[in-house]
Amino acid sequence: LTLLGPFIPNETIPIIPGVGSAVVVYNEAVGSFTIVSTITNGTDLNLLSQTDREEAEKDIRDTLATFAGAVGPEHTDSNGFINVLVTTLDVNSTLDNTFQHP
Repeated sequence: LTLLGPFIPNETIPIIPGVGSAVVVYNEAVGSFTIVSTITNGTDLNLLSQTDREEAEKDIRDTLATFAGAVGPEHTDSNGFINVLVTTLDVNSTLDNTFQHP
């Protein structure tokens, strides 16, 4: 599976700015992409306002929504996959955290 989109890092450029505060990091050793927000990365999460948390989440979701998979010559639809692991900061359970990727 080949990932496509404007924010796809690679071996040459492993860190790419995403939407807003989002940053996409490529780990070549395991072939994974991590999307983080500069709002939350390296920050004491207890000090973040709900507005900051919501902006970080929105930027990460908006960046993820630009990712698309394409079956390529090395992969078929039977051996390509995308796994998405999500860590949420919404401890208040007040947000609708559903996400549909088109």
